[in-house]
Amino acid sequence: MRQTVPALIFLTILVVAAGLSNVSALDTPGSGTTEQKSSIMITGYQVSPEVLMHNDIGTVTVTVKNMELVNSVNIKEAQMLSQSVKVLSDYYLGIGRLGPGESLNLTFTLKAVCPDGIYYPRILVKGEDAQNIRYSIPVTVDSSSLTIGVKDIPEDIFTGERAKIELVVGNPRQNTATGVKVVIENNTVVPSEVFIGELPADAPEVASFNFTPQTTGAHILNFGLEYKNGDNIHLTSLSVPLNVTESKKNAELILT
Repeated sequence: MRQTVPALIFLTILVVAAGLSNVSALDTPGSGTTEQKSSIMITGYQVSPEVLMHNDIGTVTVTVKNMELVNSVNIKEAQMLSQSVKVLSDYYLGIGRLGPGESLNLTFTLKAVCPDGIYYPRILVKGEDAQNIRYSIPVTVDSSSLTIGVKDIPEDIFTGERAKIELVVGNPRQNTATGVKVVIENNTVVPSEVFIGELPADAPEVASFNFTPQTTGAHILNFGLEYKNGDNIHLTSLSVPLNVTESKKNAELILT
């Protein structure tokens, strides 16, 4: 009997200790448990145009993928949130189910009403069973314009004689400009338009015109540079002052 009592006490202590150990393990976050991860992920994105100018309208397209190997997942809602760029898109509601390994693209429209800089609008995607993901997308705003200037012009320009004027268009931006063209409305200048097309970042391109003046004195040729950044049209201009003198050929004819 004397040996039985200590044994019972010892067993009681072991049981209590084991119970306390189990309670401690349950109350300690991450102790012996696996953290649940969302089965939906954003696996890629594309900003178009790559760099926006002030007041440009662009798009952000994200790829949402179901990372599950067996189960499908229900995508309830997706939206873009930002306090800097202006979000023009409505929410995506009731998107539907994605099968195992399937992906879908969601496109959001925004407007760069903010100053130049890099901004991080957030994409929020809500799935079933509280599987929510947030993803920040870098959006760059740079209002640098394409440039246009005079490359070469004759020292002397005479009436009735053709003078070649070369202009150079440059792209100091970080992305390619499209639909680039130089235009002029003047019946003494041909052609009326030089189409350049795409102009990559940091690239120059020459546009040549022929000017055949009919009168002497001061002339101003007003050239317009048009280009697109994404779907946004931008304009800039160049005024070229010229002095036209009497043709030497005409002077010789008068003397003879």
